[in-house]
Amino acid sequence: MRTLQSCTAMLLLMVAACSSSAGSTTAAMATVAPAPMRGIVGDTVRVIINHVSADKRAQFEHFAHDILAPAMAKVAPSDPATARQLRQARLLAPTRPERDSTWSYVFIVDPVVTSRSYSFPELLTKAYGAEKANEYLQLFREALARPQETYLVTNAGW
Repeated sequence: MRTLQSCTAMLLLMVAACSSSAGSTTAAMATVAPAPMRGIVGDTVRVIINHVSADKRAQFEHFAHDILAPAMAKVAPSDPATARQLRQARLLAPTRPERDSTWSYVFIVDPVVTSRSYSFPELLTKAYGAEKANEYLQLFREALARPQETYLVTNAGW
């Protein structure tokens, strides 16, 4: 039986091998630590659905990958709650449009960090200052076709 450590090392090597032909995104993934274990049965999980306009997908992805994730990474070293949020959150990208032509991007936070707000304005202001935060929030809001849907659910065990 392989240990978790050897499986992790093998996975990172596989990603690194693929990176030589798949471009910079895959190469960047090779340097990212493996995903942490998810919550256990009974933990609260937050699911946030972002309904993005078809013509604003690139804008939303820019916000998520180039603004939001780096903001969390910038704040995390001096803020343990943000560091936990960063480790326990992931973004799922849609594979096809919805019937109304929007694209549903889903944030999953598993488990929820209850000691901290998941407020974009607060995080972005800490990372970039008020003026830039407002600019970035406008970029995010313009990408949405309608308001986010947020669900708090419980890990059910499978």
